[in-house]
Amino acid sequence: MKKPFVSIIIPTYNRKEKLIDSILSIESQNYPKDKFEIIIIDDNSTDDTQKETRKLMKKYKNIRYQKNQRNLGPAASRNAGIRIAKGEYIFFTDDDCVVDKGWLINYINFFEKNKEIGGIGGPLIPIQSNLIARIEKFKDKILKIDMKKPKIGRDQIPVGFTSNVAYRKEVFKEVGYFNEKFKIPAGEDVELKKRVCKKFKIAFLPVIVWHN
Repeated sequence: MKKPFVSIIIPTYNRKEKLIDSILSIESQNYPKDKFEIIIIDDNSTDDTQKETRKLMKKYKNIRYQKNQRNLGPAASRNAGIRIAKGEYIFFTDDDCVVDKGWLINYINFFEKNKEIGGIGGPLIPIQSNLIARIEKFKDKILKIDMKKPKIGRDQIPVGFTSNVAYRKEVFKEVGYFNEKFKIPAGEDVELKKRVCKKFKIAFLPVIVWHN
């Protein structure tokens, strides 16, 4: 199976410890390290995010770091990552997420076998047991997410959340980037998905990302 170059974009703000866990989970992928880059867009953090990321960059040469000069929000930060991304496919996760080891290879294989799809997403599973975790599980129940079966469709496919989603780079050329009017995490990913589904099919794959 072809192994194209891919870009993983993570916007971050003042979450250095969780960001490190997220980066390390991506570096543990069963996908060649010379075939992917991790793009960290620091949304003007005031903690040691830059310092800690620089440390990891000494060990892992596929990490790229860019800091916003002011706090712009996740939509604008992801767009900044897209603009410098070199990958044929653009993956997104969040700085408080840990990804499955087969995240990249499973999505890439599905993309390569299904040329009609523009994007793929999967489930987000909470690591901890608390109120937020119960809300996330309830959301999955309401959306009737079947964890075991791949699905291809359009609006009815319950994906698009930037904790666990990937798009072909050409999709952004067709439909545009994230809407930067969303200054906080408030549905900018769902709004993008709606535009994508007007031109492309999307898919659900049961490849887990864990929410810390």
